[in-house]
Amino acid sequence: MRLTLSPSFLVSFLKVWLTMADVAILVCTLIFDFFILAYYMLSHKVQKTHERVFLLLFASIVVSTGCSLVSTYFEHQQNIGTGVFHLMFFSNMLYFLSHNLMAFLYAIYVMIVDGRGLGKEKYKKILFVIPLIIAEVLILLTPFFDLVFYYDENRHFFRGKFEAALYIIAVMYIALAIYYMIRYRKALSFRNNMVLWLFFIAGVIGVLIQLLNKEMKVEMFAESVALLGVIFTLENESELIDPSTKVYNRRAFFNDNRKFLETRSEYAVITMSVTNFRFYSKILSYGVMTAILDNVISWLNHLSTSLIIYRISTTKFALICLYDERSEVDSIVDSIKNRFEDGWNFGSVSVEYNVVLGVVFVPSEMNTEEKIPFEARVMALADVFDALVSKRCYKDAFSYERAYEIIEKDAGTHFDNQLAMVFLSCKEELERYYNASEK
Repeated sequence: MRLTLSPSFLVSFLKVWLTMADVAILVCTLIFDFFILAYYMLSHKVQKTHERVFLLLFASIVVSTGCSLVSTYFEHQQNIGTGVFHLMFFSNMLYFLSHNLMAFLYAIYVMIVDGRGLGKEKYKKILFVIPLIIAEVLILLTPFFDLVFYYDENRHFFRGKFEAALYIIAVMYIALAIYYMIRYRKALSFRNNMVLWLFFIAGVIGVLIQLLNKEMKVEMFAESVALLGVIFTLENESELIDPSTKVYNRRAFFNDNRKFLETRSEYAVITMSVTNFRFYSKILSYGVMTAILDNVISWLNHLSTSLIIYRISTTKFALICLYDERSEVDSIVDSIKNRFEDGWNFGSVSVEYNVVLGVVFVPSEMNTEEKIPFEARVMALADVFDALVSKRCYKDAFSYERAYEIIEKDAGTHFDNQLAMVFLSCKEELERYYNASEK
């Protein structure tokens, strides 16, 4: 018996095979996304705004993938009921709503990572959001006016006449992201710049493949792979985290200041020096001190979403505040003062930390070195030297010569040049003091 394959049979077989391939790709993408999300949440402590935006971006991909999976599966079923049809329609609605957010969130992510953000002017923020609102409204009105998509009487899916408007709006946001990547490229390292571009290119490749063959729904998978690359580079901040408090360390503080200064951002630096921290560390156990310090960090984290917390040394912290109004900074400083006056409790132990606060508005109060208080310039120099030559749980003590080399190298940049020269002229006195304190 001869088996004959008619053209109609081959076309039907190809359609079924592509449908199964689409469903398989979307299922794999969804599983892949859940594993990536689980890894990210377990390995990261979300502290910065760009991390929150990254999670929203990831969530939009997960929702879009899930909704695309549901609609794709049911669109190729025969004789579906009314309830299933409504589920399929709702899935497509949710797909467009979530997928439409991706270009918007990507633009915000790039702007924040580059250090520029949306700026402080409210009208700029309103103008930035208006295209997104228009797109979302078009999608929400689709069930009534068939604007973005519709189904015919045979329940076949068709694109609406206003779907092109969604792509135009998405292209606007992508173009804005590209502009920021080019203009503020110096604010990031070469590696981080390449990651942003690879994320963009991966998304474009996925879109192009799907445009050439609408049955091959690989766009979500390409974007998920790109996000995985972002997690292992831009979102991998293990070297910038203080191991004991899990907040950002001194290196992160310098990096962020350089980034914000490069993009001419306006922000405030709030310094916190706990003058009696070492006293309590001598009379209280390590476990109690760690628990109380965790309470302090937790309270600061919930104080304001505009704050980024850094541990500069054992007794000193710095907060970068990306404020909209200066009154916001004043309110934060007052809250910190009042909270530390109340003391910190852990079980039956009560600790009253003496905290000295300082505030510098950047760049308005940083135009000249002289605008930094003399005491602060001295403290910055002494604090770095102490951290270098002292042993920590995460590093060995540097030699005196190595510490002197670092101070000399950073004189005139991180440190007051004249103070650094005076400091380096007192090597014998410094070594005698430290050697005596170790005995």
